[in-house]
Amino acid sequence: MLKLKTNITVWLACLSMAMAFSGCQAPEGGEAYRPDDETMRTAPGRSEFRAGDEIGVILSDFPSGPSKFSQKVSDDGQIVLHLNQTFSVLGKGPADLQSEIHSRYVPEYYPRMTVMVRAEEQYFYVRGRVENDGRYPYSPGMTVLKAIATARGFDPFAKTWAVLVTRLNGKTIRVDCDKAKNDARYDLPVYPGDIIFVERRII
Repeated sequence: MLKLKTNITVWLACLSMAMAFSGCQAPEGGEAYRPDDETMRTAPGRSEFRAGDEIGVILSDFPSGPSKFSQKVSDDGQIVLHLNQTFSVLGKGPADLQSEIHSRYVPEYYPRMTVMVRAEEQYFYVRGRVENDGRYPYSPGMTVLKAIATARGFDPFAKTWAVLVTRLNGKTIRVDCDKAKNDARYDLPVYPGDIIFVERRII
């Protein structure tokens, strides 16, 4: 029995180290999802840009004519626009970025300019014990079970009864996917930027 406890302790320590080195840390705890709590079902405030997101920018109403850009955010969180101007976009929403771009060009380069920013394609993220973790394009009507299916389902070691969903606003919700399979009310809606983390079950 002592040997078994020692082996389990060593295994858990190795698992924690592996997660730390892979950068795949599980969110802490999480509040259990309750279908009757409307605050859990609604989308978080604004959508913030992440590395890899596609951003569309239109610059208009200035002498050289409209300029359109469609760029993927670099790993260090930057995009490059008109006149080779670089902007850091991580953690910023479209309105924030529009204001920053406008301030950079007006009045330093032009007396006026109209700026439009939008996310060309939005994503959610599935991490942990699924067959194919990664980033996936968001589509309306996405739920936790649909997101897991998009990642080719749980792997054999998944903790299916306590899947963690972290919103852009930092709130973490715990979803029982076993219960959701039998009752669609427990299948939490997923929104752009959500991170779905499937922990490993101990046994």
